[in-house]
Amino acid sequence: MSTAADFKALGNASLQAGDFPQAIIHYTSAIDLDGTNHVFYSNRSAAYLSSNQNQKALDDGESCIGLNPTWAKGYTRKAAALWKLSRLNDAEACYNSGIEKCGEDKSLVEGLKKLIDSKNAPPVSSNPMANIFGPGLINKIGKRINVIRTTL
Repeated sequence: MSTAADFKALGNASLQAGDFPQAIIHYTSAIDLDGTNHVFYSNRSAAYLSSNQNQKALDDGESCIGLNPTWAKGYTRKAAALWKLSRLNDAEACYNSGIEKCGEDKSLVEGLKKLIDSKNAPPVSSNPMANIFGPGLINKIGKRINVIRTTL
């Protein structure tokens, strides 16, 4: 019979190979055998996030934090899921909560910085043609037309 650690190892191999559905199955088996291990929830959260099952990733991130509120990776998992759910203020609060509980963990600090940078970035147009020629093109065209007019 396989142990929870065996299923975790299988899940890790599947996650590494990009087989997210299989990783989720293995991590779920590990959790079924030992539902008190925060790492199993963290790893399954990563697999859910990789397969765009963002709400399930969030649920597992919260379970991970509930089991070990001083483990930084739980907060990074939860914040990443919140980010993908477009809940940016909640993601920022999660990073800050993690920093408060876990200290200046590098992954939390870097995640928070990236999130803040993305929140402050100018919005990207959903129109693929909106910025195709870059800023100032109309002025350049107008100047060219004036040059052509003066040479005629």
